[in-house]
Amino acid sequence: MPQSESTNIVAIEIASSKVRAAIGQVQQGSPLTVTAVVEESLPTDIVRYGVIRNVEKVANALNRILHRLATRVSPRDIKSVYVAIGGRSVSSSERCVERQLPEETEITPRLIEELNTEAQSMGPAGLPGVDDVVASLPRAFTIDGLTTPHPVGVVGRDITACFVIVAAQEKLRKNIERVVAEKLGLEIVDYVVRPIAVADFVLSPDERSLGCMLVDFGAETTTVSIYKNGRLQFLSTLPIGSRNITRDIMALPYLEEQAETLKRSGGNAAPKPGDNMVSGGVDFSQINNYVSARASEIIINIRAQLSQAGLTAQELPKGIVVVGGGSKLRGFTDRLAELTKMRVRVGLPSSHLRVADSSIAPGELIDIISVLLKAAESPEECLSALPEPEEPAADTLAVLDEPDDSAKAPAKRSKPKKNLFTAFGNKIVELMKGPGDLGDDDDEEYRDD
Repeated sequence: MPQSESTNIVAIEIASSKVRAAIGQVQQGSPLTVTAVVEESLPTDIVRYGVIRNVEKVANALNRILHRLATRVSPRDIKSVYVAIGGRSVSSSERCVERQLPEETEITPRLIEELNTEAQSMGPAGLPGVDDVVASLPRAFTIDGLTTPHPVGVVGRDITACFVIVAAQEKLRKNIERVVAEKLGLEIVDYVVRPIAVADFVLSPDERSLGCMLVDFGAETTTVSIYKNGRLQFLSTLPIGSRNITRDIMALPYLEEQAETLKRSGGNAAPKPGDNMVSGGVDFSQINNYVSARASEIIINIRAQLSQAGLTAQELPKGIVVVGGGSKLRGFTDRLAELTKMRVRVGLPSSHLRVADSSIAPGELIDIISVLLKAAESPEECLSALPEPEEPAADTLAVLDEPDDSAKAPAKRSKPKKNLFTAFGNKIVELMKGPGDLGDDDDEEYRDD
């Protein structure tokens, strides 16, 4: 795309607790500019574990937030979107492909792509029903018995290429298509695997190279991604999240909304002995018994993914990077470090982007902005074309083009003079008109749940 042109991209994310949409501008040689982000909370059970259950209600919610987003780019409409994909069934497996070459040959990108395609055709290995491949990433290469991280350009006769195949249940993508394509009539430009996009957004090169675990602690799912040698090694999504803690508190008993408020205001995953905080007449000692017990169970499941990946904590010297709404629970990162014996830090957004509105807080919107950034790597225009300028009225054109005919009756010879001045006035008005300003009257702040 030429240096002066920009491309508008739109990303949407349908999560268990909310739907979000964001729009950004991409210009060659410049960082992504995030123009606007809007969201709407979803009632419980509309989306479960990241999988859409009620397509009608999700479509209505998504239609509302896209309409709000479109007011920022008036008079243009949203015609297509990039869609985040994630949820309970998203997991990884390894597939290796061997190729014997007839003679010593330089390894080319085309050969690597052929091996990748072959690995994808083998399908994923893992959970039953998880058969929809959503990504295939290189993991390791061996050429003539020697491991190499960069195979392109190496000369050899025998190559083994191993790929991490990321897959999900087919229902996950089908229900997204029912909402976006069928009900809203929007084109899906591409799917973006959210855990991979988040990793690209918050992990440093050192963390990816030396080894770390990325934990995305959401409302109903917790996704664990492990990186080593600069590449994704393992990905698994656990069907447990911060909403489980809320439901435990409801046993005291409280309504779900009350339990959620108590969890946020005074919940602590790592309460100190003798800590009997009382606030607003509520004794949090009993509440935090539930909070710490469930948080510990979630962390034990997170820790178990290390052995599932065939790795140890010592092999991941950069420790754990945690993101997601659940990670904001007081004491969670301390408890995570205690039970895993690994260093823990909260994931922060990359500095390689701009925001057009001060109300946009990238640290609170990591999921949707990471999807937007991934889409920006290969951007396609997501807005409709600008409206064509209005043509002058047909009768005015006819009069202006009419030659001065002295044979005409006097009454008709006076008419062109009147219309000539009218057209001239219209032309001045037209020249004084500037292009319409983009709508920017929606100053509502958005935050991550």
